[in-house]
Amino acid sequence: MLVATRCPACSRPHAWNVGTEHPPDGAQVAHFLVPVQRMWDDVVHTCRHQRIFCSEDCVDNWIQSTSSTRGYVMDLSTLWRFAAHWYEGRMDRGYVRREPAAAAAYLRSVGLSGSFWGL
Repeated sequence: MLVATRCPACSRPHAWNVGTEHPPDGAQVAHFLVPVQRMWDDVVHTCRHQRIFCSEDCVDNWIQSTSSTRGYVMDLSTLWRFAAHWYEGRMDRGYVRREPAAAAAYLRSVGLSGSFWGL
């Protein structure tokens, strides 16, 4: 799948061919603004602020220019591991969402940690 976006801080374009075998190459980082405890307060706002930046410097510049609070920053490999199975089965009839303990275990298994993720 082709994934294309622009850095929210500097508008530099980025594109990757993303597959299921391995994470995409690149030194870019993903920034999630909204902590897991508040993600459902405004899902549109939450999703709109899960963005890919050129670097942590671009994240910092965007935070300063938007008066936002720094969220969670991860590399592309961690983002790929997180996304690989997070939505698995959600379109299937009879889908049952993960219980909190199973969700926490999944987050830990892909390398996420800390209070941002409720862990």
